[in-house]
Amino acid sequence: MPDMARIFGTGIGEVQLTLSVFLASFAVATLVHGPLSDRFGRRRVLIAGLVLCAVSSFACSFAPNIETLIALRAFQAFGSCAGMVVVRAVIRDLYGPEHMPRAMAFVALGVTLSPALAPILGGQLHVRFGWWASFDFVAAFTALLTLLIFLRLPETNRHPPPPGSLLAGMAGSFASLLGARQFMVYALVIAFAASGFYGFAAGAPVVLIDAYGVAPDFYGLFAAFPPAGFICGTLLTSRVLRRAGSPDRLISIGTLVISVAGGAMALLSWSGIQSPLAVAGPMLLYGFGNGLIMPNAFAGSMRYYPRIAGAASALAGFLQQAAGAVATTALTLLPQTSSKPLTFQVALSAIGAALVWRLLRGGRLPPPRPVA
Repeated sequence: MPDMARIFGTGIGEVQLTLSVFLASFAVATLVHGPLSDRFGRRRVLIAGLVLCAVSSFACSFAPNIETLIALRAFQAFGSCAGMVVVRAVIRDLYGPEHMPRAMAFVALGVTLSPALAPILGGQLHVRFGWWASFDFVAAFTALLTLLIFLRLPETNRHPPPPGSLLAGMAGSFASLLGARQFMVYALVIAFAASGFYGFAAGAPVVLIDAYGVAPDFYGLFAAFPPAGFICGTLLTSRVLRRAGSPDRLISIGTLVISVAGGAMALLSWSGIQSPLAVAGPMLLYGFGNGLIMPNAFAGSMRYYPRIAGAASALAGFLQQAAGAVATTALTLLPQTSSKPLTFQVALSAIGAALVWRLLRGGRLPPPRPVA
């Protein structure tokens, strides 16, 4: 991001908007892809979205100015969103409410490898070839993934809704979900916990590279701290659930862990400790807590609504990405000459997740009814 600001002759805030706009577009797209996959099938919507992602990613590498890049990132996000939203519905189709949390934990391991490896690979591509190389890599990788899905993934939606108005069906599904405590408690925990992740992704490059002098190709090692912790958390999740553990108990532990991590991160910064490890180190623990929260919370958000699993996945994903967009945009409006704004945002997100879980959950949520 700092190099792109110099290359395009613009401010760091405008470059950070490429991430904020990406997250905002991703959030809007979640509301579309899920219901579309309920109506027209998972496979068709997934392939169409990934084709759009591949084409727009390739176009990003030719962007002549920052405004064009921001616009193309919006299209890239809209297409790539199908991968995250539709796949969660596919998992719900295949595994049901009993086995879905464990399946989500294994999938989360794969999902987490990308933010763990991407900053390292992206830094090397940037230094050796230029800022555009990362976009070309994403385009090529997405094209390969689309081909594999076309050849290997069958249609999993065996209960499409009856014919009717698509918009009316979407509105009805979202209204049912927004009015259900069984859904909202999980979705809001996802949103708060994820916003700390996204805030770190947007703010850490500026703080660590510009303020603390970390080299761009070395920055990826610090950026890998949150995903590394996330992988450990999801591994623990899969092992505990295999032994009949409680998904909700793991979410409770996870919210406590990220609150401790966010508080420690803010305390170190506001105490005047100026070190890259003081910023990135607590994110290892934050990532671990998120590894306990995310697979179980996403499974919980779809547990009660199997016939509109796509819509449930979509709305939970929308709240997640919208919270991320708000968090990253807020950072662009604050002076980023120190780590204080970033660490405060991460701590606020973590404490918000813990409060939502404890205040909205109340007693134990009822078990989902079996589908006839």
